[in-house]
Amino acid sequence: MEQDLQFNNTELNLLSKNETKLITKKSNQIKDTTHTPQTYWKECLKVIKDNIDSQAYNTWFEPLQPLSYIDNKFKIKLPSEWFREWLDTHYYDLINKTLKRVINNDVELIYDVVVIDSNGNEPTMVLYPAQRQPNVDNSDAFNKRLDQSKLKPMFTFDNFVAGDSNITAINAAKAVAKELNNTRFNPLVLFGGVGLGKTHLANAIGNYVFQNYPNQKVMYISSDTFTNDFIAQVTKKDNNITAFNDIYKNIDFLIVDDIQFFAGKKETQDKFFHIFNSLYLEGKKIVLTSDRPSSNLKSIDNRLASRFIAGLNVEIKTPDYKHRKDIINFKSRIEGIQLPEEIVDYIALNINTNIRAIEGVLLNLSFRTTYCSEKLTIELVNETISKIASEKQNITIEEIIDKVSNQYNIKAELIESKSRKQEIALARQIAMKLARKHTELSLKTIGEKFNRNHATVIHACLTIENLLDTDTKIKEQYEAIETLIKNR
Repeated sequence: MEQDLQFNNTELNLLSKNETKLITKKSNQIKDTTHTPQTYWKECLKVIKDNIDSQAYNTWFEPLQPLSYIDNKFKIKLPSEWFREWLDTHYYDLINKTLKRVINNDVELIYDVVVIDSNGNEPTMVLYPAQRQPNVDNSDAFNKRLDQSKLKPMFTFDNFVAGDSNITAINAAKAVAKELNNTRFNPLVLFGGVGLGKTHLANAIGNYVFQNYPNQKVMYISSDTFTNDFIAQVTKKDNNITAFNDIYKNIDFLIVDDIQFFAGKKETQDKFFHIFNSLYLEGKKIVLTSDRPSSNLKSIDNRLASRFIAGLNVEIKTPDYKHRKDIINFKSRIEGIQLPEEIVDYIALNINTNIRAIEGVLLNLSFRTTYCSEKLTIELVNETISKIASEKQNITIEEIIDKVSNQYNIKAELIESKSRKQEIALARQIAMKLARKHTELSLKTIGEKFNRNHATVIHACLTIENLLDTDTKIKEQYEAIETLIKNR
């Protein structure tokens, strides 16, 4: 394994004559042309990719961004201090020797790192020279632990922007990560809409435990990956399910993303139930994410659903205007662009739900202003937002229910309940009408979401259409919700 993660001794200390000539030739070609930091780095990545396994490459090198090469100082941007420590501890020789071979022997590597202090002050970018860290653990056991965790190391507590919409979830996540002996909040279920940070926060828990408690065996996995791995194992000729069970039996901290996708998969649910139960009874920690509360999960076995409901269910809500501005300011620093206050305001007003859309806009603005020499204007921002908006994912029925819930200040679970109270029934009918208009779901599927049949959905749509023609107040409310859905 050690040879997979580093140059072997021969490569580090004594290149063959042909290799030396080839690298010298490449270096001369680079120097003789107007290469950018990006093309230098691309050359380096070719060498690095050949000397480590694909998972390590994807985890630790794909997220890196070259920034500049001035006065023999090659600067790259890192998403967190942990990234810097990890690279210096495990890949210092690999990166340093590669840069010297591709560029020249005098090149110095500089990290530009996003740093947040413990007092929660504004994030800053701090420059660090690369330097070898002592006591590097490149043992087979260590690398095996790293591979098994499957964590996304760029997702940490430090770069998760807190606000009113997610502070409860952050506090719950930190409690679960830091208080290993406290099993009261087990499992922790983080739920919320698309693109609000569930995956980030779940990984932040795992990364904190991985970094601070080396004896803890942590594993992050999506429900789809779990399902595919299970199916692949049981369909093998030998059907050695023991090998699949062995992956999970010794885990101390299991994180499963998007548990709603277990719905309708009976055999997968049965297998996950036994794994969940075994870990739970042994006092092991379990963190789950979902796009809805555990009580609203459909086609999930009652044994599983009851265990999810019995845990700590915490919602990550849609960020409000102030929180969106904080997110934009933070992420624009990471992208290396300075945004005037009016542009921050404009983005915050025009992207009001999905944080991923904010990230997409900032990434595009960074590219166009840096590499296309375009001027940062409201017009450019508006064009970029429009383009991102046209590439949005399909509207979900959960998003619609959330918007209706906010408009009428009625809990989502009440809208989906069998309550016949007038205000709840009206909100439910509006949600059905909007779901019929803005999703491609069948009448039967929409009805099932609200514990009704397709005939009830048809009646709801006709009722709301009549009210839109006769009741100005309801029409205004309906159009306000529809505007939020369209501009999500």
